[in-house]
Amino acid sequence: MKNPSLFIILTTLFIAVSSAQTAAGPQSADHQWRTLGERVAGQPKPTAGRKTRAQMESERTAKVAAARAIEAAARDFYTKHPSHPNVGEAKKVEVVYGLRSVTDDAKSHEQEAIAKARAYASDINNVVSDRFEVALLLEQVEARNSLRGAVDVQNITVLEQVAERLRSQFGDRPEIHSLYMSIARSADMTSARRIVTNVMQSSAPEEIKQEAQAILARLSLVGQPVKAKLKTIDGQMLDLQQAASPTLLYFARYRSGSSHGLLALRKMKQAVPSNARVVYIVIGAPVEDAQALKSLIPIPGAICSVEPDDSASIARHFNINRAPYVCWLNRSGVLTGFGPVAEVASLVQAGGS
Repeated sequence: MKNPSLFIILTTLFIAVSSAQTAAGPQSADHQWRTLGERVAGQPKPTAGRKTRAQMESERTAKVAAARAIEAAARDFYTKHPSHPNVGEAKKVEVVYGLRSVTDDAKSHEQEAIAKARAYASDINNVVSDRFEVALLLEQVEARNSLRGAVDVQNITVLEQVAERLRSQFGDRPEIHSLYMSIARSADMTSARRIVTNVMQSSAPEEIKQEAQAILARLSLVGQPVKAKLKTIDGQMLDLQQAASPTLLYFARYRSGSSHGLLALRKMKQAVPSNARVVYIVIGAPVEDAQALKSLIPIPGAICSVEPDDSASIARHFNINRAPYVCWLNRSGVLTGFGPVAEVASLVQAGGS
């Protein structure tokens, strides 16, 4: 070469640029992965209080848009960085948020999301617990479509069928027993007894059987007087055994920006006798936030706030770890039944007013 100095300069520059690109690659991938994690953590949260139909639709639209953005970002990540160690997790994020963004007015997206989820759940190269998570979410989406609405404790039979299909697919894994227990926590008394009895006779881990035993212990309280005194957020004391009328205990778990399931009780308002005393027990709510519920409660009543880890609380007495949930006490303060909010009418009829 006529100009060796120029050759050396160009070679050095080429090596420097190549080295910079090599160094920048992993950093760029890691940055993109962190950004994806921030998107997952920063999804829009529902606002508190009563909402108009337009507000609820606006929140739903924002939630779907955020989920689809996460789905696309996850796909973009593993497409651009196929050798990154988080590719497997990114593919899971894609299918999970693809399912979470399924709506009735986007059938093509729904079909694509369901197909990807099925492929992921059946791929034995994926982590079994991740496959189960995706398969469960897929079952929920498909059940919601067939029922034309959310799958909840009013569909105990459907939920148990889902659990059986997943058990057939994944075997007697701890996740299966946990799923059965999640159903039992919010089930009516008959269904709860059937489910936890089966769990007690299964190969479930000891901690899951302990929770099943706790639900059986709750069932044993039916027919017994409830010897408890509650302090309301206004400082008054309520003796559950001393009442001239039956009592509805409504358990709600506090979540910022949540309606605490009060909409469900509003729908059952007509089933609650006018002479009944209603006591709202909000688990984990600061007193000042529990005060805000005064404007939300559908039936006038007393509001109490209890700590979730208080072993002496009424929630612990009944082993309530899923809310909303209700208990019905007769005029003598005897527990006559408990169950999900949808069971209010049946509980009143069985326990008397």
